[in-house]
Amino acid sequence: MAAAAVFASIYGVITIVHTCQAIRYRAWYCVPIIIGASWETGGYAARAAASHFPDSITVYAVQSILIVLAPACKSSSRTQLLVCYHPTIRGFYTFKANLFRALP
Repeated sequence: MAAAAVFASIYGVITIVHTCQAIRYRAWYCVPIIIGASWETGGYAARAAASHFPDSITVYAVQSILIVLAPACKSSSRTQLLVCYHPTIRGFYTFKANLFRALP
């Protein structure tokens, strides 16, 4: 229970910091990171609550779903950032689009 509460507080702080930075720098591409961190926070908070309610299937289902789905959301944001900012991948997609436009 103590570890779940510690991780919930860590992810809560990370969520607040990412939210403040996204608003301040208008980095709206960070929204999936914020959603993923929020889900991690909720999942670990539910895990801490599950130690008090061991027979509750609802609490177990919530913590399992949130902890499993959060990395997928954060992974999609990393892929989005990679495609947007990495010149090799950006050049590949531009080349592919130009190749199809050049065909008669």
